[in-house]
Amino acid sequence: MCRFFLFDFNFIRCPVCRDNCYVSGGISSLPRVLALENIICRYKEDQRKGEKEKQKSSSPVEEHIVQPVIEEIAESPILCQHCDSSLKKLAKKSCLDCCSSYCSRCFRHSHPSREPYSCHEIVEPRTDLIKKTESIQTFSHSGKCSLHKEKLTLYCSECSQSCCTKCKSMECHRGHSIILIEDAYSDLKQAINRRRDEINMHCDALMAEIENKKEFFLADLEYEERIRQNDMEDMVKAIERIQGSSQALQNFAKELLKENVPEFLEEACSLNEKLLKASIDCQSVQSQQSDLESLASKVVDFRKEKGVTTRPSLFVGSNDTNS
Repeated sequence: MCRFFLFDFNFIRCPVCRDNCYVSGGISSLPRVLALENIICRYKEDQRKGEKEKQKSSSPVEEHIVQPVIEEIAESPILCQHCDSSLKKLAKKSCLDCCSSYCSRCFRHSHPSREPYSCHEIVEPRTDLIKKTESIQTFSHSGKCSLHKEKLTLYCSECSQSCCTKCKSMECHRGHSIILIEDAYSDLKQAINRRRDEINMHCDALMAEIENKKEFFLADLEYEERIRQNDMEDMVKAIERIQGSSQALQNFAKELLKENVPEFLEEACSLNEKLLKASIDCQSVQSQQSDLESLASKVVDFRKEKGVTTRPSLFVGSNDTNS
């Protein structure tokens, strides 16, 4: 399948299990697997050696005819490795130190002329960058410089890069602080341990503060719950009292309406006052609603704080600022 159309639907389908693996960003967002690249390079190298042996065994006329065809087929356009779009532009430059090819626009933005890029070797677009990456990886694992093939014994603090004695005199490291690689290892190890201890200390303090806040909120909510429960019980008692008096007043009014006019007029004023008082008591109970605003203000939403605490830079940024 053509790699330009491989990520049209943002997923890759495994040819074996037929499972879909969703990958956003296209082919440029996939991580490089150097071990697999080395295997592919060795396979291609073996293929080229086999073709050369076949060509040597063929006749000169056949070799003269077939060789240009093979070279033409083998040649493919070198594309920029930093273009974001699926239609990548043709590469205009290749950096042997970065082992990457750039178009004109990406070269201006991704490979500035200032240090530490100023001492990089820029050439015309090349296809053997993967092979160079393999050699660099081999020498790096063996503790040797990828440029001078000497043992890495020094470390440049400004470039954060290990180097050999010949690299020390290069233009890109001139005026920089060069120390022994053992001292750099010791300093970096101490710095990492110190930063780890600081992060652990901050995490412990943060957890203790969270526990204190948790106990405080739970105690406060328990107190508010008791207050609200007592208020509700008092309200229920008041409603029951008013309901009883209203029922008695209702029965009294029914009996009074059965009396003659003189007896009714004698008790009418008293009955009217009792009815007005009962109406006021009912309105007072209806106005005594539960005050939930103060309770709602005590509920804290920690969802945003939870997202902040998951960031690794939570304490790193504060330490850098203080330093």
